[in-house]
Amino acid sequence: MQDTAGTWLMTALTTSPLLIVLMQTVASLPVLLLGLPAGAAADILDRRRLLLFWVGLMLGAAALLSALTLPGWIGPYTLLILTCLLSVGSAMTGPTWQAIVPELVPRVELPSAIALNMLASTSPGPLVPPITGRHTYFSLMLHCVYVAAAATAYVLIVTIST
Repeated sequence: MQDTAGTWLMTALTTSPLLIVLMQTVASLPVLLLGLPAGAAADILDRRRLLLFWVGLMLGAAALLSALTLPGWIGPYTLLILTCLLSVGSAMTGPTWQAIVPELVPRVELPSAIALNMLASTSPGPLVPPITGRHTYFSLMLHCVYVAAAATAYVLIVTIST
């Protein structure tokens, strides 16, 4: 949702094809570059603390993005930097979420939990651009940014409370 809203916002901020394409680059490149180190970190470090750090970083970036977008103070380069921070956080938390499932779920329910976790992370993929695109169009990109910030805050609260 954030990627689609960010790209729509970038098209509203500039007509530069380079900056618009860079939105997809900063959204995808962290996953490519950080996938292996993120998996190693999830295996070596305390997973709960790792999640708290990266989700906290994502919350800060999403909150700043929301705060700058509402009054119209966001610029193309600020949008690129904050999108990159959100993508880095997402790339670093993905392997940790997958590795922490066995610690959170009883052993007998583990196969179902793993299947549900994979379904939740992969099945919405084809539906997200049309849904968020429509949502973005009607809400002028702002509500998607707030939803991303609220969802990140919720994950941070749940992680702290467990």
